[in-house]
Amino acid sequence: MRQHERLAEKVRNSRRTIADALMVLYDKVDFAEKDRAEISIGLLKLPSAEVVGVVQIIFEPPGDFTWSPA
Repeated sequence: MRQHERLAEKVRNSRRTIADALMVLYDKVDFAEKDRAEISIGLLKLPSAEVVGVVQIIFEPPGDFTWSPA
């Protein structure tokens, strides 16, 4: 079974742009020009009945990689 790890910084709990999220990959997992990530948008219905999009950037680093939060 594939294991996923959510990358986040303790001092920041939201991102405004895809570029913000990609910077985490550059900083935390050495994301490089040759690497590829998948952008996924899922719909989430709020209790108010409003539907919003939840954006995820999915990246599988090559080999065995372990990330530790800063």
